[in-house]
Amino acid sequence: MTDEDVLLRFKEAVGVGRMLAPVQPENGKTLYGWYATSKKDVLHVLDLLEPWMGRRRAERAAQVRERLAGCKDKGICKRGHALAEPNIYTSPTGARFCRECLRIRDKQRRKY
Repeated sequence: MTDEDVLLRFKEAVGVGRMLAPVQPENGKTLYGWYATSKKDVLHVLDLLEPWMGRRRAERAAQVRERLAGCKDKGICKRGHALAEPNIYTSPTGARFCRECLRIRDKQRRKY
């Protein structure tokens, strides 16, 4: 978007999200952007905007909700285990894994 003030008012109105750093294309106006990445924030914005959407956009919002339903919540692994100590294994590379899921995986590997 080329209107920074509009995005700042939007961000203030929804109360979530972040502004992107302005981008200055070689031949054009400065571009501004806003984004929200957490599942909670995206659902909040959809709740606010859906009553004002037309049919096509409401269908797209429903697709987004459906996709987010499959996303794991922060602090919970993909199988629903809590990602809190002592259930976290940190690899030498810094990657974090659910210990319970590692146990399940190892148990399945031993079967073969």
